[in-house]
Amino acid sequence: MGEARRSDRARRSRVALGATAAAAALLAVWAASVPGIPRVISGPHLGPVTQYGADDDVFRPSSEVDARAFRSASVNGDSLAALVGWTAVGLVGLALLVVLVLVLRALLRSLQGPRAVEADDTAGPDLARLGTALSEDAEERLVVLGRGTPAEGIIAAWDRLEDTLRAAGLTLSASRTSTETAVGVLRRFEVDEETLQSLAALYREAAWSHHELTEDHRATAEAALTRLAADLRAAVERQEAGSRA
Repeated sequence: MGEARRSDRARRSRVALGATAAAAALLAVWAASVPGIPRVISGPHLGPVTQYGADDDVFRPSSEVDARAFRSASVNGDSLAALVGWTAVGLVGLALLVVLVLVLRALLRSLQGPRAVEADDTAGPDLARLGTALSEDAEERLVVLGRGTPAEGIIAAWDRLEDTLRAAGLTLSASRTSTETAVGVLRRFEVDEETLQSLAALYREAAWSHHELTEDHRATAEAALTRLAADLRAAVERQEAGSRA
């Protein structure tokens, strides 16, 4: 499950990068498609006349009669060109807005916590086997928590918890992430909800935030793991007592 989670993070990163690149490309196209504003000069007899080139020494029209006909054709042509140009600008701008919305949604999803997961009462894994495996691996989770930076330790401890669940027979749901699946299963052992949410939140912060975590975060994770292990041992003992009765 840890490998699946890392693969999920990598996939999301690639999607966000691709969407950002697409948004940048659309922005460049949009900027290039904005119609330019022609320069207009005034003459003593002809009125406003458009200059069509910075280096063009010839100004059209050349007579007052031609000027009236030229201005009429120019106005009609410029209006059609402006309509086509601004329509293209509007379409590209709309596409750019859609891409930006999708990018923002992807980023917000990556920063948000997992959705609430309800336990599946009709079918599920072997809870006795999972509980035993989690209890036996409790010390190793604390060991990996103490390695590396606080963020690295927290991620490693949570990944080990997910790996333990997978090795004990838990399969991933197609509609849930590995973290959501792990949280949903742990709830079935009636562990302390606040402890579970605290540990999951620390993992998300370590995995997704851009700021550095401190030793205080590591200490909080250690306390949560210790409480979780105690709750799991109590759940296993209840299961064993129930099976003997």
